[in-house]
Amino acid sequence: MLFPPTDGRIYENLRYTRDTSHANLVVRGAQNGEVISWHDGLLLEMLSPDGDQGFVPRDDRWLALDTDTWTPLGYVPRHRVHSYDDTFGLFFALEGSRLMVLRPRGGEPSPPVAPQQASLRGGVSSLRLSPRYDEEKALFAVSEKALYRSRTDGREWVRLEGGLPQAQFDTDAHLVVVISPQYGHDRTLFAGGWDGDGQGFGVWRSLDGGDTWQPMWLGLTHLQVEEVVLSQDYGTDGTLLAYCRYHDLRSQEEGRSVFRSSDRGETWEMVVQAAGEEGLPRGAQLLGEESDGDVFRAVEGSRVLTRDGTPERAALSLPPGEFVVAQQKSPFFDQDGTVYILSSLGLYRSRDGGETWAQAQGPPFVERDLEVRFTDLDASIGQEDSVVLALGDRAGNVYLMYAEKVAWEAISSSQ
Repeated sequence: MLFPPTDGRIYENLRYTRDTSHANLVVRGAQNGEVISWHDGLLLEMLSPDGDQGFVPRDDRWLALDTDTWTPLGYVPRHRVHSYDDTFGLFFALEGSRLMVLRPRGGEPSPPVAPQQASLRGGVSSLRLSPRYDEEKALFAVSEKALYRSRTDGREWVRLEGGLPQAQFDTDAHLVVVISPQYGHDRTLFAGGWDGDGQGFGVWRSLDGGDTWQPMWLGLTHLQVEEVVLSQDYGTDGTLLAYCRYHDLRSQEEGRSVFRSSDRGETWEMVVQAAGEEGLPRGAQLLGEESDGDVFRAVEGSRVLTRDGTPERAALSLPPGEFVVAQQKSPFFDQDGTVYILSSLGLYRSRDGGETWAQAQGPPFVERDLEVRFTDLDASIGQEDSVVLALGDRAGNVYLMYAEKVAWEAISSSQ
Protein backbone atom coordinates (compact mmCIF):
# COMPACT_ATOMS: atom_id res chain seq x y z
CA MET A 1 0.00 0.00 0.00
CA LEU A 2 1.30 3.42 -0.95
CA PHE A 3 0.96 5.69 2.07
CA PRO A 4 0.74 8.60 2.75
CA PRO A 5 -1.90 9.31 0.09
CA THR A 6 -0.99 10.73 -3.29
CA ASP A 7 -3.36 13.31 -4.74
CA GLY A 8 -6.08 12.22 -2.31
CA ARG A 9 -5.77 8.55 -3.21
CA ILE A 10 -4.34 5.44 -1.61
CA TYR A 11 -2.98 2.77 -3.96
CA GLU A 12 -3.07 -0.81 -2.78
CA ASN A 13 -1.40 -3.76 -4.53
CA LEU A 14 -2.91 -7.17 -3.75
CA ARG A 15 -1.10 -10.31 -4.84
CA TYR A 16 -1.74 -14.02 -4.38
CA THR A 17 0.77 -16.66 -5.42
CA ARG A 18 0.60 -20.39 -4.95
CA ASP A 19 -0.13 -22.77 -7.84
CA THR A 20 -1.04 -19.70 -9.88
CA SER A 21 -0.56 -15.98 -9.39
CA HIS A 22 -3.18 -13.25 -9.24
CA ALA A 23 -2.76 -9.48 -9.03
CA ASN A 24 -5.17 -6.67 -8.15
CA LEU A 25 -4.80 -2.90 -7.96
CA VAL A 26 -7.25 -1.15 -5.63
CA VAL A 27 -7.52 2.66 -5.61
CA ARG A 28 -9.18 4.14 -2.51
CA GLY A 29 -10.17 7.60 -1.43
CA ALA A 30 -7.86 8.92 1.26
CA GLN A 31 -10.67 10.42 3.37
CA ASN A 32 -13.02 7.46 3.69
CA GLY A 33 -11.14 4.49 2.22
CA GLU A 34 -13.93 3.77 -0.26
CA VAL A 35 -12.91 2.05 -3.45
CA ILE A 36 -12.60 4.47 -6.40
CA SER A 37 -11.57 1.79 -8.88
CA TRP A 38 -10.46 -1.83 -8.93
CA HIS A 39 -8.43 -3.52 -11.63
CA ASP A 40 -7.82 -7.22 -12.00
CA GLY A 41 -4.51 -8.29 -13.52
CA LEU A 42 -2.68 -5.05 -12.69
CA LEU A 43 0.16 -4.49 -10.21
CA LEU A 44 1.95 -1.13 -9.89
CA GLU A 45 5.67 -1.03 -9.27
CA MET A 46 6.04 2.74 -9.12
CA LEU A 47 3.89 5.87 -9.05
CA SER A 48 4.88 9.39 -10.07
CA PRO A 49 4.92 11.77 -7.09
CA ASP A 50 1.99 13.77 -8.49
CA GLY A 51 -0.03 10.58 -8.96
CA ASP A 52 -0.63 11.22 -12.65
CA GLN A 53 1.27 8.18 -13.90
CA GLY A 54 1.61 4.62 -12.69
CA PHE A 55 4.28 2.20 -13.88
CA VAL A 56 3.69 -1.51 -14.46
CA PRO A 57 6.68 -3.85 -14.99
CA ARG A 58 6.86 -5.40 -18.46
CA ASP A 59 10.08 -7.41 -18.95
CA ASP A 60 12.95 -4.87 -18.88
CA ARG A 61 10.59 -1.91 -19.34
CA TRP A 62 7.78 -0.14 -17.58
CA LEU A 63 4.39 0.34 -19.18
CA ALA A 64 3.35 3.85 -18.13
CA LEU A 65 -0.37 4.29 -17.35
CA ASP A 66 -2.56 7.37 -17.05
CA THR A 67 -4.03 6.98 -13.57
CA ASP A 68 -7.24 8.81 -14.49
CA THR A 69 -8.26 6.31 -17.16
CA TRP A 70 -5.73 3.52 -16.50
CA THR A 71 -4.89 3.35 -20.17
CA PRO A 72 -1.27 2.83 -21.26
CA LEU A 73 0.76 5.80 -22.42
CA GLY A 74 3.78 3.89 -23.69
CA TYR A 75 6.88 2.01 -22.63
CA VAL A 76 9.77 3.57 -20.74
CA PRO A 77 13.13 2.14 -19.57
CA ARG A 78 12.94 0.35 -16.24
CA HIS A 79 15.56 1.34 -13.68
CA ARG A 80 16.21 0.90 -9.96
CA VAL A 81 14.89 4.26 -8.77
CA HIS A 82 16.13 5.25 -5.31
CA SER A 83 15.16 8.91 -4.90
CA TYR A 84 13.19 11.81 -6.34
CA ASP A 85 13.87 15.54 -6.46
CA ASP A 86 10.49 17.31 -6.31
CA THR A 87 12.07 20.71 -6.97
CA PHE A 88 13.29 19.72 -10.41
CA GLY A 89 10.93 16.81 -10.95
CA LEU A 90 13.70 14.27 -11.50
CA PHE A 91 14.14 10.63 -10.55
CA PHE A 92 17.57 9.23 -9.73
CA ALA A 93 18.47 5.62 -10.38
CA LEU A 94 21.52 3.41 -10.48
CA GLU A 95 22.44 1.14 -13.35
CA GLY A 96 25.56 -0.66 -12.24
CA SER A 97 28.01 2.10 -11.40
CA ARG A 98 26.20 4.69 -13.52
CA LEU A 99 23.87 7.34 -12.13
CA MET A 100 20.73 7.66 -14.26
CA VAL A 101 18.68 10.88 -14.18
CA LEU A 102 15.10 10.35 -15.36
CA ARG A 103 12.48 12.94 -16.21
CA PRO A 104 8.86 11.68 -15.94
CA ARG A 105 7.42 14.29 -18.30
CA GLY A 106 7.95 12.09 -21.34
CA GLY A 107 10.02 12.47 -24.47
CA GLU A 108 10.45 10.97 -27.89
CA PRO A 109 9.00 7.45 -27.84
CA SER A 110 11.34 4.60 -28.58
CA PRO A 111 10.72 3.09 -32.00
CA PRO A 112 8.78 -0.18 -31.85
CA VAL A 113 10.79 -3.37 -32.15
CA ALA A 114 10.52 -4.62 -35.73
CA PRO A 115 9.52 -8.24 -36.38
CA GLN A 116 12.53 -10.49 -35.80
CA GLN A 117 13.24 -13.60 -37.84
CA ALA A 118 12.93 -16.60 -35.54
CA SER A 119 11.95 -20.24 -35.30
CA LEU A 120 8.88 -21.40 -33.42
CA ARG A 121 9.90 -22.30 -29.88
CA GLY A 122 7.97 -25.03 -28.12
CA GLY A 123 4.54 -26.34 -28.92
CA VAL A 124 2.01 -24.47 -31.04
CA SER A 125 -0.98 -23.49 -28.92
CA SER A 126 -3.02 -21.78 -31.66
CA LEU A 127 -2.99 -21.06 -35.40
CA ARG A 128 -4.80 -18.42 -37.44
CA LEU A 129 -4.96 -18.13 -41.22
CA SER A 130 -5.95 -14.87 -42.89
CA PRO A 131 -9.50 -15.14 -44.33
CA ARG A 132 -8.36 -15.15 -47.98
CA TYR A 133 -5.12 -17.03 -47.64
CA ASP A 134 -4.73 -17.29 -51.41
CA GLU A 135 -4.42 -13.48 -51.60
CA GLU A 136 -3.08 -12.41 -48.19
CA LYS A 137 -0.64 -15.25 -47.36
CA ALA A 138 -0.68 -14.46 -43.63
CA LEU A 139 -0.31 -17.29 -41.11
CA PHE A 140 -0.09 -16.54 -37.37
CA ALA A 141 1.01 -18.95 -34.63
CA VAL A 142 1.15 -18.65 -30.86
CA SER A 143 4.07 -20.69 -29.56
CA GLU A 144 5.67 -20.50 -26.11
CA LYS A 145 3.38 -17.54 -25.31
CA ALA A 146 4.78 -15.44 -28.18
CA LEU A 147 3.16 -14.49 -31.49
CA TYR A 148 4.77 -15.40 -34.82
CA ARG A 149 3.86 -14.65 -38.44
CA SER A 150 4.72 -16.43 -41.66
CA ARG A 151 4.17 -15.22 -45.19
CA THR A 152 5.93 -18.23 -46.74
CA ASP A 153 3.48 -21.06 -45.93
CA GLY A 154 5.23 -21.69 -42.61
CA ARG A 155 8.74 -22.15 -44.00
CA GLU A 156 10.02 -18.94 -42.40
CA TRP A 157 8.73 -17.09 -39.34
CA VAL A 158 9.13 -13.73 -37.64
CA ARG A 159 8.40 -13.05 -33.98
CA LEU A 160 6.02 -10.11 -33.56
CA GLU A 161 6.74 -7.50 -30.91
CA GLY A 162 6.18 -3.87 -31.88
CA GLY A 163 4.75 -3.01 -28.45
CA LEU A 164 2.87 -6.28 -27.90
CA PRO A 165 3.52 -7.55 -24.34
CA GLN A 166 5.90 -10.50 -24.16
CA ALA A 167 5.35 -13.21 -21.54
CA GLN A 168 8.18 -13.45 -19.03
CA PHE A 169 6.68 -16.15 -16.82
CA ASP A 170 5.56 -19.03 -19.03
CA THR A 171 3.83 -20.95 -16.24
CA ASP A 172 0.11 -20.24 -16.63
CA ALA A 173 0.79 -17.52 -19.21
CA HIS A 174 -1.81 -17.18 -21.97
CA LEU A 175 -1.95 -15.42 -25.34
CA VAL A 176 -4.75 -15.32 -27.93
CA VAL A 177 -5.03 -13.62 -31.32
CA VAL A 178 -7.97 -13.02 -33.67
CA ILE A 179 -7.98 -11.73 -37.25
CA SER A 180 -10.43 -9.24 -38.72
CA PRO A 181 -12.88 -10.79 -41.22
CA GLN A 182 -11.81 -7.94 -43.53
CA TYR A 183 -8.09 -8.48 -42.98
CA GLY A 184 -7.39 -8.08 -46.69
CA HIS A 185 -8.58 -4.45 -46.44
CA ASP A 186 -7.86 -3.37 -42.86
CA ARG A 187 -4.87 -5.61 -41.84
CA THR A 188 -6.36 -5.65 -38.33
CA LEU A 189 -5.49 -8.11 -35.54
CA PHE A 190 -6.41 -8.17 -31.86
CA ALA A 191 -4.47 -9.95 -29.12
CA GLY A 192 -5.01 -10.48 -25.41
CA GLY A 193 -3.97 -12.66 -22.50
CA TRP A 194 -1.97 -12.57 -19.30
CA ASP A 195 1.50 -13.33 -17.96
CA GLY A 196 2.31 -16.11 -15.53
CA ASP A 197 2.71 -13.63 -12.66
CA GLY A 198 -0.99 -12.76 -12.81
CA GLN A 199 -0.58 -9.47 -14.66
CA GLY A 200 -3.05 -9.06 -17.49
CA PHE A 201 -2.12 -8.05 -21.02
CA GLY A 202 -5.52 -6.50 -21.69
CA VAL A 203 -6.42 -6.08 -25.38
CA TRP A 204 -3.97 -4.86 -28.02
CA ARG A 205 -4.73 -3.95 -31.62
CA SER A 206 -2.57 -3.95 -34.74
CA LEU A 207 -3.57 -2.13 -37.93
CA ASP A 208 -0.59 -3.26 -40.00
CA GLY A 209 -0.71 -7.04 -39.92
CA GLY A 210 1.11 -7.39 -36.59
CA ASP A 211 4.15 -5.14 -37.10
CA THR A 212 3.05 -2.61 -34.44
CA TRP A 213 0.49 -2.79 -31.60
CA GLN A 214 -1.49 -0.30 -29.55
CA PRO A 215 -3.22 -0.98 -26.20
CA MET A 216 -7.03 -0.81 -26.19
CA TRP A 217 -7.85 -0.56 -22.46
CA LEU A 218 -10.28 2.28 -21.83
CA GLY A 219 -13.03 0.83 -19.63
CA LEU A 220 -11.45 -2.64 -19.57
CA THR A 221 -10.98 -3.31 -15.85
CA HIS A 222 -10.44 -7.08 -16.08
CA LEU A 223 -7.17 -7.43 -17.97
CA GLN A 224 -6.74 -11.21 -18.01
CA VAL A 225 -8.26 -11.87 -21.43
CA GLU A 226 -9.16 -15.45 -22.33
CA GLU A 227 -10.68 -14.84 -25.76
CA VAL A 228 -11.43 -12.02 -28.20
CA VAL A 229 -14.47 -12.43 -30.47
CA LEU A 230 -15.13 -10.18 -33.47
CA SER A 231 -18.53 -9.56 -34.98
CA GLN A 232 -19.07 -11.18 -38.37
CA ASP A 233 -19.80 -7.62 -39.59
CA TYR A 234 -16.79 -6.12 -37.82
CA GLY A 235 -15.84 -4.21 -40.97
CA THR A 236 -19.02 -2.12 -40.72
CA ASP A 237 -20.11 -2.24 -37.06
CA GLY A 238 -16.65 -2.30 -35.38
CA THR A 239 -17.98 -4.56 -32.60
CA LEU A 240 -15.95 -7.06 -30.61
CA LEU A 241 -16.05 -8.87 -27.27
CA ALA A 242 -13.35 -9.63 -24.70
CA TYR A 243 -13.92 -12.70 -22.52
CA CYS A 244 -11.95 -12.27 -19.30
CA ARG A 245 -11.29 -14.09 -16.07
CA TYR A 246 -10.98 -12.26 -12.76
CA HIS A 247 -9.96 -12.90 -9.15
CA ASP A 248 -11.13 -10.32 -6.61
CA LEU A 249 -8.58 -10.77 -3.81
CA ARG A 250 -10.58 -8.53 -1.46
CA SER A 251 -13.63 -10.81 -1.39
CA GLN A 252 -11.97 -14.02 -2.66
CA GLU A 253 -14.50 -14.07 -5.49
CA GLU A 254 -13.42 -15.39 -8.84
CA GLY A 255 -15.27 -15.74 -12.09
CA ARG A 256 -15.49 -14.58 -15.67
CA SER A 257 -16.77 -11.52 -17.48
CA VAL A 258 -17.45 -10.19 -20.96
CA PHE A 259 -16.67 -6.66 -22.13
CA ARG A 260 -18.03 -5.17 -25.35
CA SER A 261 -16.57 -2.53 -27.63
CA SER A 262 -18.55 -0.94 -30.44
CA ASP A 263 -15.75 1.32 -31.68
CA ARG A 264 -13.03 -1.15 -32.72
CA GLY A 265 -11.61 -1.49 -29.21
CA GLU A 266 -11.28 2.20 -28.39
CA THR A 267 -13.67 1.96 -25.39
CA TRP A 268 -15.18 -0.94 -23.44
CA GLU A 269 -18.09 -1.65 -21.14
CA MET A 270 -18.85 -4.78 -19.13
CA VAL A 271 -21.97 -6.59 -20.34
CA VAL A 272 -21.87 -9.85 -18.32
CA GLN A 273 -20.19 -11.01 -15.12
CA ALA A 274 -20.54 -14.49 -13.63
CA ALA A 275 -19.00 -15.65 -10.36
CA GLY A 276 -17.65 -19.17 -9.84
CA GLU A 277 -18.22 -21.75 -12.54
CA GLU A 278 -21.39 -20.18 -13.91
CA GLY A 279 -21.35 -20.15 -17.69
CA LEU A 280 -21.30 -17.10 -19.93
CA PRO A 281 -23.37 -16.47 -23.07
CA ARG A 282 -21.62 -17.39 -26.29
CA GLY A 283 -20.35 -14.66 -28.56
CA ALA A 284 -23.02 -15.23 -31.21
CA GLN A 285 -25.76 -14.69 -28.63
CA LEU A 286 -24.26 -11.43 -27.36
CA LEU A 287 -23.59 -10.20 -30.90
CA GLY A 288 -27.07 -11.16 -32.18
CA GLU A 289 -25.69 -13.63 -34.71
CA GLU A 290 -27.27 -16.91 -35.74
CA SER A 291 -24.29 -19.19 -35.16
CA ASP A 292 -21.08 -19.13 -33.13
CA GLY A 293 -19.31 -21.47 -35.53
CA ASP A 294 -19.49 -24.72 -33.56
CA VAL A 295 -21.42 -27.49 -35.28
CA PHE A 296 -20.64 -30.26 -32.77
CA ARG A 297 -20.12 -30.46 -29.04
CA ALA A 298 -17.41 -32.63 -27.51
CA VAL A 299 -18.53 -34.72 -24.52
CA GLU A 300 -17.41 -37.83 -22.64
CA GLY A 301 -13.90 -36.54 -22.00
CA SER A 302 -13.82 -34.88 -25.45
CA ARG A 303 -13.94 -38.31 -27.12
CA VAL A 304 -17.50 -38.09 -28.46
CA LEU A 305 -18.90 -35.50 -30.85
CA THR A 306 -22.62 -34.78 -30.78
CA ARG A 307 -24.91 -32.11 -32.14
CA ASP A 308 -26.99 -31.63 -29.00
CA GLY A 309 -24.69 -32.72 -26.17
CA THR A 310 -26.40 -36.11 -25.75
CA PRO A 311 -23.74 -38.88 -25.81
CA GLU A 312 -26.33 -41.46 -26.89
CA ARG A 313 -26.74 -39.53 -30.15
CA ALA A 314 -23.07 -39.42 -31.04
CA ALA A 315 -22.01 -38.19 -34.47
CA LEU A 316 -18.43 -39.43 -34.05
CA SER A 317 -16.71 -41.47 -31.34
CA LEU A 318 -12.92 -41.35 -31.33
CA PRO A 319 -10.67 -44.34 -30.56
CA PRO A 320 -9.44 -44.78 -26.96
CA GLY A 321 -6.62 -42.41 -26.09
CA GLU A 322 -7.72 -39.85 -28.67
CA PHE A 323 -9.62 -36.64 -27.92
CA VAL A 324 -11.01 -33.64 -29.79
CA VAL A 325 -8.65 -30.66 -30.11
CA ALA A 326 -10.44 -28.29 -32.53
CA GLN A 327 -13.19 -28.05 -35.11
CA GLN A 328 -13.50 -25.75 -38.09
CA LYS A 329 -16.19 -25.18 -40.66
CA SER A 330 -15.23 -25.07 -44.30
CA PRO A 331 -14.99 -21.46 -45.55
CA PHE A 332 -17.81 -22.53 -47.89
CA PHE A 333 -19.90 -24.22 -45.21
CA ASP A 334 -23.15 -22.64 -46.40
CA GLN A 335 -22.64 -24.38 -49.76
CA ASP A 336 -20.82 -27.63 -48.94
CA GLY A 337 -21.76 -28.27 -45.27
CA THR A 338 -18.23 -29.54 -44.55
CA VAL A 339 -16.77 -29.65 -41.04
CA TYR A 340 -13.19 -30.59 -40.12
CA ILE A 341 -12.37 -32.10 -36.72
CA LEU A 342 -8.80 -32.24 -35.42
CA SER A 343 -8.12 -34.79 -32.71
CA SER A 344 -4.95 -35.26 -30.71
CA LEU A 345 -3.77 -37.81 -33.28
CA GLY A 346 -5.77 -37.34 -36.48
CA LEU A 347 -7.95 -35.27 -38.81
CA TYR A 348 -11.59 -36.06 -39.69
CA ARG A 349 -14.10 -34.64 -42.16
CA SER A 350 -17.87 -34.77 -42.53
CA ARG A 351 -19.77 -33.36 -45.49
CA ASP A 352 -23.29 -34.16 -44.33
CA GLY A 353 -23.70 -32.87 -40.80
CA GLY A 354 -22.06 -35.86 -39.12
CA GLU A 355 -23.96 -38.65 -40.86
CA THR A 356 -20.79 -40.00 -42.47
CA TRP A 357 -17.09 -39.40 -41.78
CA ALA A 358 -13.70 -39.75 -43.44
CA GLN A 359 -10.25 -39.77 -41.84
CA ALA A 360 -7.10 -38.20 -43.29
CA GLN A 361 -4.40 -40.72 -44.25
CA GLY A 362 -0.64 -40.55 -44.73
CA PRO A 363 1.85 -38.01 -43.36
CA PRO A 364 1.68 -36.28 -40.94
CA PHE A 365 -0.97 -38.57 -39.42
CA VAL A 366 0.90 -41.87 -39.19
CA GLU A 367 2.87 -43.12 -36.17
CA ARG A 368 1.95 -40.09 -34.07
CA ASP A 369 1.70 -40.28 -30.28
CA LEU A 370 0.58 -37.91 -27.53
CA GLU A 371 4.09 -36.56 -27.00
CA VAL A 372 3.70 -34.77 -30.34
CA ARG A 373 -0.09 -34.53 -30.40
CA PHE A 374 -1.90 -32.01 -32.57
CA THR A 375 -2.90 -28.79 -30.84
CA ASP A 376 -4.92 -26.54 -33.19
CA LEU A 377 -6.58 -26.27 -36.59
CA ASP A 378 -7.69 -23.44 -38.85
CA ALA A 379 -9.22 -23.28 -42.34
CA SER A 380 -9.18 -20.62 -45.03
CA ILE A 381 -9.72 -20.03 -48.73
CA GLY A 382 -6.90 -21.21 -50.97
CA GLN A 383 -6.20 -20.89 -54.66
CA GLU A 384 -9.18 -21.21 -57.00
CA ASP A 385 -11.57 -21.30 -54.04
CA SER A 386 -10.01 -24.43 -52.56
CA VAL A 387 -9.83 -25.09 -48.81
CA VAL A 388 -6.44 -24.72 -47.14
CA LEU A 389 -5.92 -26.20 -43.65
CA ALA A 390 -3.29 -25.34 -41.05
CA LEU A 391 -2.45 -27.82 -38.26
CA GLY A 392 -0.06 -27.35 -35.33
CA ASP A 393 1.44 -29.78 -32.84
CA ARG A 394 3.29 -29.90 -29.51
CA ALA A 395 6.67 -30.16 -31.20
CA GLY A 396 6.27 -26.76 -32.85
CA ASN A 397 5.47 -28.12 -36.30
CA VAL A 398 2.96 -26.37 -38.57
CA TYR A 399 1.46 -28.28 -41.49
CA LEU A 400 -0.27 -26.52 -44.39
CA MET A 401 -2.33 -28.71 -46.73
CA TYR A 402 -5.10 -28.39 -49.29
CA ALA A 403 -8.14 -30.43 -48.29
CA GLU A 404 -8.78 -31.83 -51.77
CA LYS A 405 -5.20 -33.15 -51.96
CA VAL A 406 -5.48 -35.07 -48.68
CA ALA A 407 -6.13 -38.81 -48.93
CA TRP A 408 -9.44 -39.39 -47.13
CA GLU A 409 -10.73 -42.83 -46.09
CA ALA A 410 -14.32 -43.45 -45.05
CA ILE A 411 -14.70 -44.69 -41.46
CA SER A 412 -17.47 -45.80 -39.12
CA SER A 413 -18.75 -43.02 -36.87
CA SER A 414 -18.37 -45.32 -33.82
CA GLN A 415 -14.76 -46.40 -33.88
